[in-house]
Amino acid sequence: MSRWEPELKRRGGRVLRVLLECPLEERARRVLTRHAEGDAPGTGDEVREQLAARDVTDLANLAKIAGPDAAAALLDPGGYDLVVDTSLHSPDDIAARVLERMAAP
Repeated sequence: MSRWEPELKRRGGRVLRVLLECPLEERARRVLTRHAEGDAPGTGDEVREQLAARDVTDLANLAKIAGPDAAAALLDPGGYDLVVDTSLHSPDDIAARVLERMAAP
């Protein structure tokens, strides 16, 4: 439960936990397409390695701040109300899914 959830409930609102997932391969493809030709941050393999290393570092930093259990819970889809693979859906579709879930009782 978030620290805001009790107050939101008191006011008639609620917290919607949304996990946006994207496979490493798709994330690397997106990074490479954002860069102009000749300005790429490396080869496809290098970008995938950089992203994977960043994931490990980010999770380790979160574990230091919030504890290892909180870091592990962050990656558990079971702790979310809605899980969306962003490689399969457009931003508009994702927004529609979130709004639809928020409208549900």
